Amino acid sequence: MFHRLSGNASNDLTRVQLFGSEKAGRHFHIPSHLATFCARTHLVLGAPEQLIAKTTVIPFFTRFRPTTVIRDTLAMLKGENAAGVPQMLSMGKIGPCQPLACRYCLECAHEEMLELNFSYWHRAHQLPGALVCHKHATPLIISPLQIGHRFLTRFIEPELGLISISPERCSNEIKATRATLLRLAILAKDIADCAFADGYDQPRLRRTFKKALNMKFSVGRTGGHDPLKLSSAYSDHFHDVQTVPEIQVIFNQRGVHALWCLLESIECRAHPLEWMLIIDWLFGSWDAFRICFLGTEYN
Repeated sequence: MFHRLSGNASNDLTRVQLFGSEKAGRHFHIPSHLATFCARTHLVLGAPEQLIAKTTVIPFFTRFRPTTVIRDTLAMLKGENAAGVPQMLSMGKIGPCQPLACRYCLECAHEEMLELNFSYWHRAHQLPGALVCHKHATPLIISPLQIGHRFLTRFIEPELGLISISPERCSNEIKATRATLLRLAILAKDIADCAFADGYDQPRLRRTFKKALNMKFSVGRTGGHDPLKLSSAYSDHFHDVQTVPEIQVIFNQRGVHALWCLLESIECRAHPLEWMLIIDWLFGSWDAFRICFLGTEYN
């Protein structure tokens, strides 16, 4: 919107004014040069830490990660080179599926055009697992970002960038699964929005998930849970969305692998979509998970 209102003749001029570099502001999901941006906007929109927390998809991908990863990510985004952030945060593909895409709600855009005379991208719509609008429960228009399109040479607004995408094409597979997908879209938004001040201590996480398993499933004679029984219960929980590509690939390739690694204290770099599905299965909502986690004592 700054570019539109400024009347600048080129996108690169706007990038230089805001970020101090023509190379900044080109990646759809990953910001960079935030220290310069915040200095040039005189912190009106907040400090880099605040911008990342409130307006980017980064918090979704740093949940459950060590504080060192979060610290290194912040340093890179504040600086002039964010190369390597997608790999560090496992933001890439899950199997054949590309979670990162431009996602857009027609109802949100219509409301914004009436109120503001322009529409804008919503962080909550861009999160993996968000296939319907958390506000309207309508299917999102989704345009996957191919490798050549991740770095944009021009600024795009939703109604201009995705005007050629057919809403019908986006909704065919999710008409019968909207209730589940709405629950997941809300959970994805909550994960991105709500951080725990003390971080995500791994032993505490382990005890939290063990507590949920013990409450939900009976413990066997050996004091543990039957892996096959749990995998079956996990699959049954998502039976209505197992054919949705973005979710299907988790079932086919990962299942509850991340949970088993956590319980066995095995290091595992899981995509946050895996944790999101496990939380929905065991807790039903972020609030229920939060209450259980905060009620679990530290080491």
